[in-house]
Amino acid sequence: MPVPVEEEVNLVVLLWAYPGSSDRLVAYEDLVLEFLASHGGRLLHRLRTKGEDDAPFEIQVIRFLSEASYENYLTDQRRVNLRELSDTSVARTEVHRGYGVTILPRRSRDDAANSGGAATLLLVLHSLVRFESWRW
Repeated sequence: MPVPVEEEVNLVVLLWAYPGSSDRLVAYEDLVLEFLASHGGRLLHRLRTKGEDDAPFEIQVIRFLSEASYENYLTDQRRVNLRELSDTSVARTEVHRGYGVTILPRRSRDDAANSGGAATLLLVLHSLVRFESWRW
């Protein structure tokens, strides 16, 4: 029997800023996201909202090569040393683990939408989620 290979870690990170501290949250995240690559991590998406109605201010999708690389990122001393900036800017953080899905080409999505079922639900959910993108 083959030895299981450690799976990638895919995260969706939701961040809320304290009132008036969104610039500090951005500064903190700009710094710590720079450490991802040295731990086998990669920022796939970074989005911002207006943070209204209890919506998170920032949403990140991050992938690590393994659980060990994720743990090493969390304990990186450079990141730990920035704790004061985090504590004064990030009011709340939620981290959700996710699993990869295949994105269908446009024609396949249209065909799937016309066939009903789960694909239609996916398309409806996708159309309901609207975030303001931040270009960097």
